[in-house]
Amino acid sequence: LNADINQGTWNEDTSTGLAISEKSRVAFDGTGDFLEIPDSSDWDFGTGDFTMECWINFSQLADFDGGLQAIFSRGTGAGADYWMLAYGDGTYVSNTGIGVVDKGQSSLETFQGDQDGWAAGTWYHLALARDGSDIWIYRDGVAIHTYGSFGTLTNYASTLQIGDQNDIRFFGGQMDEIRFSDSCR
Repeated sequence: LNADINQGTWNEDTSTGLAISEKSRVAFDGTGDFLEIPDSSDWDFGTGDFTMECWINFSQLADFDGGLQAIFSRGTGAGADYWMLAYGDGTYVSNTGIGVVDKGQSSLETFQGDQDGWAAGTWYHLALARDGSDIWIYRDGVAIHTYGSFGTLTNYASTLQIGDQNDIRFFGGQMDEIRFSDSCR
């Protein structure tokens, strides 16, 4: 994210108060806080290579809303037109652990398949990377999931949301050093 180009808006759940932690990490309470970045062609990855990454610390691994905690998302609706990187608590068996969903052109869902290696209250470096048609999900530099023949990551004329997916799948915990790149890193 480039603070000079992509001016984001913090959408704080006013019922809970504090939005930024003392150490300048973004803190989300899982009930309504999220960061929203205006629509930009910077988020139009399509069939190109990309990397989405951050340091992440879950406050709990159980779901806050609907079985999934959205980490990054973009789209125009909750039911059919969105993509997201999310953590699934097992409410939906096919959406367990870290994974990516694209309900647009590709209609893709691919998840780690289990919750092994995740613990609440622990910092992890998380990355979703695409090289050609393959995607990898990394935790602390180690690939924990891969998927071939990914197709197109749908480009939406909508904001980029961090910690939310269209006001229904909120993230609870903290994030730091959020970065999006138009290359596989």
